[in-house]
Amino acid sequence: MFIPFFVATGIGQLTATIVYSYVGGMLTGGAKLMMMGIMTLFAISVLAHLLKQIYNEKKVKFKVILISRGLF
Repeated sequence: MFIPFFVATGIGQLTATIVYSYVGGMLTGGAKLMMMGIMTLFAISVLAHLLKQIYNEKKVKFKVILISRGLF
């Protein structure tokens, strides 16, 4: 069951890599700058989301500790 999924995923990633490399190589000037800006914005958004999840999980764990000790 896993092998067909693994092969299909690899084929999909390979084709996407080839297309992105080809298109990325054709970008110049303002288009390249805009693409880098969009990719940077996406990366910052993902990082912010992950940091928020980590913060919320720690906050919940801390609240559970306080409740278990009768301090909340």
